[in-house]
Amino acid sequence: MPNKNKNKGKSFEREFAKHLISVFGLSFNRVPNSGSYTGGQNSFRNNQLSTEQQLSFEGDTIVPMELKNFRFECKFYNNIGWQKLFDFNGESHLNKWITQAKEGLRKYWFVVFKVNNMGRYIVFNKDLMSKYKCGTNYLIYMNDYCIISLKDFFEKNKEILLEMGKE
Repeated sequence: MPNKNKNKGKSFEREFAKHLISVFGLSFNRVPNSGSYTGGQNSFRNNQLSTEQQLSFEGDTIVPMELKNFRFECKFYNNIGWQKLFDFNGESHLNKWITQAKEGLRKYWFVVFKVNNMGRYIVFNKDLMSKYKCGTNYLIYMNDYCIISLKDFFEKNKEILLEMGKE
């Protein structure tokens, strides 16, 4: 029987890839078996793969060469412990997602998450805020990360991201 939560996650990964296509006009796709081939308990497989092969399984979105330096982790949850964003240890799911995104080979990472009836959000390293157009509505999380609404982020930062992709 199909796993409802996995299907929900896969649908958001496809939705996000389509969003990136509409913004950049480039090819983005969901990574087949995203997370399951080299993620988590299967990370040992990375020892058997070339760097190019590892990059093809990294994250949840296959990115075009123009954005080869970027990794996207996509998550879709029913609820998140919003109040825990302000706790000393933070929100455990979000912490795990950030750790997962940072473990990759790519220079830049994003955690993109959707919460039922709450919206879509993006998390990235706070040090990059000086490069991005973030506006004034954001949350600094755990002193190192920025959380903002996904709405219009890529549209506002398209040229900046394409330039960073060339680095």
